[in-house]
Amino acid sequence: MPCDQRTLTAPDVHALAGACFRPIEGAPATERVGLELEWHTIAAGHPDERLDLAALRAAATGGGALPAGGRVSFEPGGQLELDTVPHPGLDAACTAAVADAAELSRRLADVGVGLVAVGLDAARPPRRVLHSDRYDAMEAAFDAKGPHGRRMMCNTAALQVNVDLGPGDPARRWRRVHALGPTLVACFANSPFGAGPGGGRPSGWVANRLATWWSIDPSRTTAPDAGGDPVDAWARYVLAANVLLIRGRTAGAPATAVRSPFPFARWLEQGHELGWPTADDLAYHLTTLFPPVRPRGWLELRMLDALGPETWPVAVAVVVALLLDPAAGEAADRATRPVTDHWTEAARFGLRHAGLARAATECFAAAQDALPRLGASAGLVDSVADHADRFVARRRCPADELLEDWRRSGRLLPAGTPGDREPVWAG
Repeated sequence: MPCDQRTLTAPDVHALAGACFRPIEGAPATERVGLELEWHTIAAGHPDERLDLAALRAAATGGGALPAGGRVSFEPGGQLELDTVPHPGLDAACTAAVADAAELSRRLADVGVGLVAVGLDAARPPRRVLHSDRYDAMEAAFDAKGPHGRRMMCNTAALQVNVDLGPGDPARRWRRVHALGPTLVACFANSPFGAGPGGGRPSGWVANRLATWWSIDPSRTTAPDAGGDPVDAWARYVLAANVLLIRGRTAGAPATAVRSPFPFARWLEQGHELGWPTADDLAYHLTTLFPPVRPRGWLELRMLDALGPETWPVAVAVVVALLLDPAAGEAADRATRPVTDHWTEAARFGLRHAGLARAATECFAAAQDALPRLGASAGLVDSVADHADRFVARRRCPADELLEDWRRSGRLLPAGTPGDREPVWAG
């Protein structure tokens, strides 16, 4: 909460940025993997409706704890999010997420609701069902810039992979994951439809979720410069990012949306009519930044669209193999060097872009070599190989299948969703 005089300086920002690159105290030596899976919630026979949040929460949590200990939360438009605890290694993380996702799917199916995995819901207009001081202020701030913020809050869903900073210098993994980012986007894009007043249509982009995020405010959603010292780069990013909201000084006081560009550096140096930022305001500011990779004592990979049950384990396996296996990581560094800054090309063209297709082929080959060394199950190894044959070798991504289905049926959501009046499909 703001105060009456300046107490925060640029070195304080740098110190907090540095803390984001220090491993969590007490973390085990074994590299851990945590997953966050999001789905749109769609009611059988009523694909255009938003669902009652209290009823959704009751259905998702009424059966007690999930079998693998995952945590359930909801996004503003009613999207359901499953957060796993950090697990030692790839197979443990995927096994836990599969078990908890299956249980959530069963619970929601019992009340006629399906979990739909697609990066952007282009069928429904954005409308919040989750109301809080934070989201009220966020919506007001985003609305001042256009429709993209509300759509981001209510109509997007992602797969997030969380990995430790790695042994040794965290700068190596920070640089590697940013270099990999465009190739991963191109491989797993799953949101080819743009939303608009007249309903969704193919937009010419395969990752409209990312395009939506980038449109709300590039100061908080595009990638930082990952080429130099990561602490310096993150501190610069934090200072340059616009303040989204300023919280009230007393408990229960509403937050004030900041509707015009107002970098944190300006707040730090000049203050605001509502006061000067404190260390708590700085920490809160970090929670409103949404780049493709965010450091938090570990690395959050936030660039991937939500993916169906046959695909998200493949994405996780490829990410983990290329980041945790040294030989695979070095191969990925070589493969992605020509396309490290191709974020827009990846979101627009996917693997139709020749350079990204070459990088994807080499990265998948490196990941397939590494998975047995990481103790991956035979089933997961086979799934990665099948995906490589079905998609990467043919320069395709999941969005291409959605587009083909749309041309046949006009559907904006995957075949088998509850809106098709078929059995509930759990993504």
